[in-house]
Amino acid sequence: MFSGNLQPSFPQLCGSHLYWLQPVLERNGDVGLHVLDLSCSDAEPELVSPPEMVPKSKVNEYGGRPYLVAGEYAFFANASDQQIYRLTISTGESFKISDDAQYRYTNFLMSGDDASLICVAERVVDGANNESMIVAFRLDKDLAGVAFTVLASGADFYADLVVDTERQRIAWFEWDHPNMPWDASRLVMARYIEQPTIALLNTEVLIDSPDTSVCQPHFRADGALVFAIDGRAPPLLEGRLEGQDNFLLESWQLILWKDNQFEQLSFDTADYGAPFWVFGEHRLASIAGGLAAVRTSNGFDCVTRFEQTGLSPAATSISKKAQFNVVQELLGESGGRLYALAGSADQPLGIWSFTGVSTDTGVSTDTGVSTDGVGQWRRILGPDPSLHSNCVSHARHFAYPTRDGMQAYAYYYPPSDCSDNRDNLPPMLVMIHGGPTANATGLYDPLKQFWTTHGFAVLDVNHLGSTGYGREFRQSLLGKWGERDIDDVIDAIDYAVSRKWVDKDKLFVRGKSAGGYAVLRLLTEYGEYFAAGGSYYGIGSLAVLSEDTHKFELRYSEQLLGQAYDREKALKSGDPYYDRSPVNFLDKMRSPVIVFQGSEDRVVPPSLAHNLVNVLKQNDIFHNYIEYAGEGHGFRNPKNCSDALQRELEFYSAALAARTS
Repeated sequence: MFSGNLQPSFPQLCGSHLYWLQPVLERNGDVGLHVLDLSCSDAEPELVSPPEMVPKSKVNEYGGRPYLVAGEYAFFANASDQQIYRLTISTGESFKISDDAQYRYTNFLMSGDDASLICVAERVVDGANNESMIVAFRLDKDLAGVAFTVLASGADFYADLVVDTERQRIAWFEWDHPNMPWDASRLVMARYIEQPTIALLNTEVLIDSPDTSVCQPHFRADGALVFAIDGRAPPLLEGRLEGQDNFLLESWQLILWKDNQFEQLSFDTADYGAPFWVFGEHRLASIAGGLAAVRTSNGFDCVTRFEQTGLSPAATSISKKAQFNVVQELLGESGGRLYALAGSADQPLGIWSFTGVSTDTGVSTDTGVSTDGVGQWRRILGPDPSLHSNCVSHARHFAYPTRDGMQAYAYYYPPSDCSDNRDNLPPMLVMIHGGPTANATGLYDPLKQFWTTHGFAVLDVNHLGSTGYGREFRQSLLGKWGERDIDDVIDAIDYAVSRKWVDKDKLFVRGKSAGGYAVLRLLTEYGEYFAAGGSYYGIGSLAVLSEDTHKFELRYSEQLLGQAYDREKALKSGDPYYDRSPVNFLDKMRSPVIVFQGSEDRVVPPSLAHNLVNVLKQNDIFHNYIEYAGEGHGFRNPKNCSDALQRELEFYSAALAARTS
């Protein structure tokens, strides 16, 4: 049933053709570039990238959108050497543009008369001291001796380059340590010229405030720049934000910049932005003279259209809450059609099209957007659910009280009706997302369905610090990582047990990366709760993480723990780097644990897993350790995904048998 993630990603429109990336089973799960001719009703998707060309960028280690199609060519970063190649789509012929192993690239766009390729580049130094910049390649006809020109440098990070419809201006956001991009970032816009030399002119910082984060820059069809911000509004916006106390935006709201004036577009408590982790996930799209945006509220995404009517924008919904649980990306075309990379509780992520856009709809008083729109969504492509609809377990999104008098959120999946579970109270697997600035969703996920069809209930927790519930909820974990998030998980479990959803003696917990760290913290602090746990590339030692992580998250631990790392202090009790490192308290662990690790992981290096396993051995704690060669952060190989899940299931079954014998 579970064969890995075959969902599409990073769609792009080019004329009448739709391009996207998707893993190819016959290529061991490596992604390939696919195309579909939208003008032909009976057209079939085609794989256009050759086997030796794998579009994948490692900028900031997480990468993101690694390609751009322009006319007959596709430009992309190749996985094996991280260099830029130009692929002639019709023939499959490729040409290497860049040739410097010190650099890797992503976030491509064309400017001017297609004579230049602009992108974000990262010069690899030693991981922790890599340098980020914006560069441009002049594309001569023979591509001989191509060298890039640095357009912008000096900031620690650059992201989400966008170009206006005339391809004369570019915009981006940037930020510096110790911030993460969702803490504080700057919005910058500049004019681009190619003659007499490639350069940026009239560079202007539009937003620069220590308590404001910027994301999702997008040039509207009329040349206006739209973006999302949250936090304290900078002085230029004071007096222009309606309904905000002391100019504080508690969620990512949409702002428009045109003719040297700011204008607020959205006026509610939903999030129109999202934390930046990977390049090129677009939540905004121009469509038929208006703007479409992804709106996140109460655990669901919907697509909202903004139409300018007089002085105030009118917002209408063009998707029902029940239609999509997740809308990851939007694409718009001049003809008025809208495309979305979206999925629901019944459908994995796929690409959908929407036609018949209209703003003549009713507007609900509680959300500021209508409950439905005029038009029709149609699924174009994507993997089919691996289960019959009768066997799919649907999530219930709920809020629950936490011990500090606040509330957190979670999704509960009951065991599938097709499972062999006949118990009144089933075993439950608690899942904890990564980040920790990420979030659980109610999207159809083969991973969760794997467990529910094996008789488990699943509890997927959005603890304090998760995305999608406003800035205060997200930022409140700062200084409290490894404490408040852990308590929230236990409170979610207690809530589920009190509702008689699960058997309290048959609890398991799993997580990846920061979620794996949470697993280890839970097993050492609340070990009596769990029959066993599974940690995928989890963090055992915060000290080792601080000394052996990559630049993007180099200062993240400082924010989450509330103080800078000091090597000597981190070895002693009383310091959060010591007190919140599970490896220092494994003598308290009473539950078996299975540990998975990729041998080439730069985000959570293998040294962390090795350190953890050594201490487990010394303390004679029952465990199993599995390391997959060649795997990076994420276990993308479908065969390894299936193997890991099967091993995890067998481990839990053995642990439960031992516990109940």
